[in-house]
Amino acid sequence: MTEILDPKHYRSNNGIQCIDVIEAWELNYHRGNIIKYLLRAGKKHLETEIEDLCKARWYLDREIARLQDIKSSATPAAAQPLSPAEKPRARIVAQCSKCCDQPDGFAA
Repeated sequence: MTEILDPKHYRSNNGIQCIDVIEAWELNYHRGNIIKYLLRAGKKHLETEIEDLCKARWYLDREIARLQDIKSSATPAAAQPLSPAEKPRARIVAQCSKCCDQPDGFAA
C-alpha cells in the first residue's frame, strides 16, 4: 500500500516528493503535470522515458495555449476564427504524434 501512496518514481534520491514540489509552488493542473512527467521520465520505466517527456511537452503546450487564449480574449481582436488545424489541441496532438510515434499523441 505504501508503494501506491509513495511510488519511487515520484521521489528524488534525497527524498523530495513530486507532489510536495507541485503543492509548494501552488501549480495548476497543467503545470503540475509538466513537473510530474519531467521528474518521472526514465524513472518509472526506461522504455517510456521519451513518452513521459512528450507528455510534459503536451501539457506545456496546453498551458501556453491557455495563457494565449486568456491574453487574446483580454484584448479586442478583429481576427478570424481559428480553423480546426490552427486550434491548440490539433497542433499539440500533431506535434506529439511526430515525437512519440502514437496516432493520438500519447496514451493517457
